Amino acid sequence: MIVTYIFHSGYAIETERFSIVFDFYKDAKKSDGIYFVQDYLLKKPEDLYVFCSHSHPDHFNPEILSWKEKKNKSPL
Repeated sequence: MIVTYIFHSGYAIETERFSIVFDFYKDAKKSDGIYFVQDYLLKKPEDLYVFCSHSHPDHFNPEILSWKEKKNKSPL
């Protein structure tokens, strides 16, 4: 299991079978210059689950609603 801080309130947990993103607010670049969610997590073949603790803008970004379509089109 890998736990990664994304930005502000956002974290991701990666396992061998799936990943979970918690309270996504804004994407952040990894040390290699690619965006963690857009360029990495959404392109992994494993399932991606999203959890939002509440609807404040710094814990819920409506962008997450488009991830299902992007995830299904972007195998790594």
